[in-house]
Amino acid sequence: MVLLVVPLSSLEAANAEVYGPKAANQAALGHAGLPIPDGFCLSSDAYRVQLETNNLKKVIEKLPNADNREARLIVNEIRMGLFDKPIASEILEP
Repeated sequence: MVLLVVPLSSLEAANAEVYGPKAANQAALGHAGLPIPDGFCLSSDAYRVQLETNNLKKVIEKLPNADNREARLIVNEIRMGLFDKPIASEILEP
């Protein structure tokens, strides 16, 4: 099972496919004994959970048919939806 949130110091964080290359690189540096900042990373599943919780998947589905102007408006709606809405409880309390 993929964890939604893991500390950068964890072995799981080194999985670039799940937690992204930045987190994986930070984790690898930490596991090599180099100092890294305290922090955490979110899995791609956490992003999907947040999109679903805030009903943003329906907004994303509009993108393929949008012209440039509409696409900019849609992307802004997605960005603000992620910024303004509360974090999903599954992410806050895994």
